Amino acid sequence: RTQEAALNAFPQFRVPLHDIDLHYIHAEGRGPDPMPLLLMHGWPGSVFEFLDILPMLTDPGAHGGDPADAFTVIAPSLPGFGLSFAPGQRRFSLQEMVDCFHSLMTAVLGFDRFGVQGGDWGAFAASNFGLRYPECLTGIHQNMIAIRPGTDAGPDASAEEQRYVREIERWIYEESGYTWIQATRPQSLAYAMTDSPTGLAAWIVEKFHAWTDNDGLPDDA
Repeated sequence: RTQEAALNAFPQFRVPLHDIDLHYIHAEGRGPDPMPLLLMHGWPGSVFEFLDILPMLTDPGAHGGDPADAFTVIAPSLPGFGLSFAPGQRRFSLQEMVDCFHSLMTAVLGFDRFGVQGGDWGAFAASNFGLRYPECLTGIHQNMIAIRPGTDAGPDASAEEQRYVREIERWIYEESGYTWIQATRPQSLAYAMTDSPTGLAAWIVEKFHAWTDNDGLPDDA
């Protein structure tokens, strides 16, 4: 209930769009001319990732910033994720997600130009937005580079490039198992995790431990 209350502190809507009911947060900016910002989460993730930063983006003046830097934030649940999911609904490709969000921002909400920010899967969507709809964007921002990492540094690679390749090889070998399990056998994992709160916590917290800069505890990141 505490988490429900935290989410419900922000205005939320559902709109029939591209054959699904799309859920999104619509938080109005407080400033002289807030910039519309489409904020996209990653995989596996949700709009809960944004609850702490939304007040800072929409009301920077209340957090030591300049009110002129305010954003009006639109944060949708990606189709197939969280509150944009219903059993049996069709699946969306990355391009179809971008088309759906373009319709949300322009046809539904009436924004002519807006910024786009994405992390993880949302970063891939942000890059795709820049390719498909550049005319309506003030810019894109990503906190992940949407490229496929190479594992061949070549014969003339520097020591730093060789170290990078070793890190990529270690990542593929040790850190990518979750991708294959969740992409190929998600239900097998889901039933096991649903039946064990400890198992679910371990599955999630381990990623925060492995993927953040911390002193041994994810809370220290």
